Amino acid sequence: AASDINIDADWTSDKTKLTTSVNTYDKRLNVGSKTALHSALITAISRTKINSRNRIKAIVALSDGANNVEPLDEQAVISTLPASRNIPIFMIALGMDTVANNTLTDPTEKEIDSLLVVENKRGLQKMKVIAEASGGRLFLITNSNALDSTYAMINRDIREEECCSIYYKVDSCQKNSADTVRNITVYYPYKGGNTAKTTTYKTT
Repeated sequence: AASDINIDADWTSDKTKLTTSVNTYDKRLNVGSKTALHSALITAISRTKINSRNRIKAIVALSDGANNVEPLDEQAVISTLPASRNIPIFMIALGMDTVANNTLTDPTEKEIDSLLVVENKRGLQKMKVIAEASGGRLFLITNSNALDSTYAMINRDIREEECCSIYYKVDSCQKNSADTVRNITVYYPYKGGNTAKTTTYKTT
């Protein structure tokens, strides 16, 4: 539900503000807090859809637990995704153990650990389904030291969305001549102005 979600920082390019918000998140947690991942994703998708600032859009979700707040079904998230798949969701699952801790000896602790492993496996599968339905990816991180490289990888994936293919028609080569060189110039907007790039190549 919307009441399960807190928006700590609105759209901003102020990295200092965002860093402060992330670094102080623990002070805003409620005792016994649950993981409303699906509700958070639905909110993020809705807000990202109407944000007209950027042509390239994506959502990055970092979670340390499987969703345990209504809606429980991942289809509730998928149904809010745009059909164009232009809002990929990159899911980062941090510390979601999927292997039982065999060092535990207390029966109660072993039972709790076993249930947690089952919940995490189920949660990871749902995260994967959501990520793939959106055109994004799921990352399972067992060590927080890998976060930087993971974010760098996501950044690269998002930037690749900005690339496109340009198709063009050129005149046929003249027979029995050295007419095999072509120049292609592409003009495009850049930093408030226009720029161009010319490519020269030989035809087959």
